[in-house]
Amino acid sequence: MNDSQRSIDDLYAQQFPINIEASESYGYYEDWQRYSLKQKDQLPFGGVKGQVSFYDELGLAPILLKIAEVIHIGGKTTFGLGKVKLID
Repeated sequence: MNDSQRSIDDLYAQQFPINIEASESYGYYEDWQRYSLKQKDQLPFGGVKGQVSFYDELGLAPILLKIAEVIHIGGKTTFGLGKVKLID
């Protein structure tokens, strides 16, 4: 890593100091498939589903998660997946 990359990483760490540990979590891998017309075959299309609860001081995490919730930034969003939902 060169000096310019190190300084960018340091700047990023200062602007987004998020050190959070999940207080409770429940997750599982749901495996399913979809048919690809382009490849004319079944493709694996699974992903992780579940819930994570955080407590204590969260820094900027709630803001970033709210952005993810509003703009639907999770994975495979073109298929209606990747949903993030915040519950107070």
